[in-house]
Amino acid sequence: MNKSIPFLLMLLCLLVAQPLHAQKKKSNKKNKNATGNTSYSARMKNEPAAAKEYMHLYRTNTRGTLLGNKCMEDYTEKMGFRYVMMPPDQDGSLTATEMRFHNFGVKFALLLKNGPFWHHRLNKQVKKCREKTGDFYG
Repeated sequence: MNKSIPFLLMLLCLLVAQPLHAQKKKSNKKNKNATGNTSYSARMKNEPAAAKEYMHLYRTNTRGTLLGNKCMEDYTEKMGFRYVMMPPDQDGSLTATEMRFHNFGVKFALLLKNGPFWHHRLNKQVKKCREKTGDFYG
């Protein structure tokens, strides 16, 4: 029995000392490979950005929209919307009343987002994009 007491004491000392020894002291030195941005929104460099959802303004014709013009598409996306062409005779398209109510809601949201004269700025950009790209049709 005398031999088992020192063995138990040594085992007890190891069990108590092991967690204390396993904890490392934190150093004040910064890791060379550590990132400076530790926020939740930090992304990997090669990770693509998530696709942004845009509001849709439904149109029955392409007049005045410069659809397909990269300059104009970039500007409308910057404002937060895209034009969607929806002929009235197409299957599954909205009725004229549904289209008006939808566009009213989108235009109201654009008014809040871009200010009261957003449509005038859009028309001015149409003129600039037409001059810049030579796109005078549509």
